Amino acid sequence: MTITQNELPEALFAGIKCFGTPLEIESIYPLYETLLDVFMIEGIQVDVPQLVIYSSYKKEVVTRHLMNKSNQIDQSYLMFDTHLLDVFGEFTECFLSTHHPEFQVHKLFYRLLAEDMYVHGRLHEALHYSYMYRTAKSQVVFSEERTKSMARHLLVQEAFTLCHELSHWFLFRSNAAERSRQIESKRDLWMKYFDDLIEKRIHTGDAKGMVLLKEMQQYIQTDDLIVEEVACDTFASICLTEYFNNMNGYSKSDIAVSAFLGIQNLQMLSFLERDVGATKKNGAAWLTFNMTLRMKLYKHHLSVYFNNYDKEFVRVFNDEIVTAKEQYDDRVLSPFIDAMNQVQGELMLLNKLPKITILDDMYDMMNQLVRALLEQEESAK
Repeated sequence: MTITQNELPEALFAGIKCFGTPLEIESIYPLYETLLDVFMIEGIQVDVPQLVIYSSYKKEVVTRHLMNKSNQIDQSYLMFDTHLLDVFGEFTECFLSTHHPEFQVHKLFYRLLAEDMYVHGRLHEALHYSYMYRTAKSQVVFSEERTKSMARHLLVQEAFTLCHELSHWFLFRSNAAERSRQIESKRDLWMKYFDDLIEKRIHTGDAKGMVLLKEMQQYIQTDDLIVEEVACDTFASICLTEYFNNMNGYSKSDIAVSAFLGIQNLQMLSFLERDVGATKKNGAAWLTFNMTLRMKLYKHHLSVYFNNYDKEFVRVFNDEIVTAKEQYDDRVLSPFIDAMNQVQGELMLLNKLPKITILDDMYDMMNQLVRALLEQEESAK
């Protein structure tokens, strides 16, 4: 059963700056029901969250709860922000572009930074970067074939994002004991995998590679969150490749590569919200490290799983994932980091401006101006 925003208590949307209406996505409701069926096939029995569609600057897909008077969960909701898919579309345009993708990435970066500042009530910064967004150079011309390719990537990214969040809910959030079991089980597997990789580097004399792998292994050993995230990456991708193979002509490798793009895009958005606005040091190195780690484990998991019965898929998949990672790094990640480095100094200066609040006379005017600058471009598309 799916419900609309108007049918829900305001508590679910507290602090969320919503658009007037979400994107109309016909596929999302039947897709959600199909994914729930997949989890039922897996034999995972927990309460099913109800799907809620909305659109906001937060670009989140999260599970939220309404509690009863006894402080127990009365009902759970999977909150799907369709603005996320709009942003995925722009990331995918950059990924597929062969002609100066850096212009498009920089323009997108300014927009995302402006939205993040707006969400956190930093109107001076939001106004500055919304102007930067409106004036940035950008020209994307797609052939009919590339337009179809983008649409196919986006459909899988939509499915992956839903399935990833359902994996969080079914495997980690609904039962504390199950969460602990899943985390320790996955951590043990990955620690052994990295032991093997480190041993190979020792034999080949690759000291630099060995140090990097030990850092990744230590991260896995001490951080439950990364274990949960990668587990959801791989579970969602395996579900999609198993149950949606040959749907509308998709191959397993098509689905796996598109899901990988979803993983990359989600990491970029998460990093932007957590690190860039705070002007933290070594952000680019951390982003690259994290994305490489998740790619390694994603690639390993799917290869091990499908190697039992579809070795040809594994061969094609390994080649295509490496190509996709190189292409993403070149066309999206590198220009994104360049843009981030360029704004660090600006953000430090903007942070020193007096903070404007809802009590200030200028608040309403700046608030409306930021929204107009961000949304005028959207209405013109």
